[in-house]
Amino acid sequence: EPDAEHGEHDVDDKRRELADEVRNYVLDRVLQGKLGSLIIVYPRAMSFTLQRVEAIQALPCQGWLQSGATVRRVRGGAVLMESSFGRILEYLVLAWLGEKLYEVFGSSRLSEVAARSVHLEGSSQELQRRRNKLLRRYFRERHEVIDRSMRELFAAKAIFGGSSS
Repeated sequence: EPDAEHGEHDVDDKRRELADEVRNYVLDRVLQGKLGSLIIVYPRAMSFTLQRVEAIQALPCQGWLQSGATVRRVRGGAVLMESSFGRILEYLVLAWLGEKLYEVFGSSRLSEVAARSVHLEGSSQELQRRRNKLLRRYFRERHEVIDRSMRELFAAKAIFGGSSS
């Protein structure tokens, strides 16, 4: 929740840092054997006024293995591998999870701001409706007071003004 001193922009500026912090925490828990899977449920902004709750199976990354990715041959000979497949996979999980969390935080933030905006628009319209209702009531009451004052003046003139002639 942003405070008045730092403002709304700090929340967005720290999104990458927060995503990396959450990613590191989750991966540490997985490596310690205290977390077996991670499902992220968040509001995904489809448009400014439409949101949909989505769930992502982040860990384990079985979707990668089931996607049926094709292997391409490299032209020109052998491929130099500087890292083991395990280290490459570890890096890919680290990068992918960080990006996915960053994306989720961004979409959640957009959904929150859109929901606030829609709520404020509804409140603004309700206040405008109440204002118009109060203005109509004020002018009706004002005209009634003016009419009553005019009747009293004419009645007083008829009583006091007519006898002095």
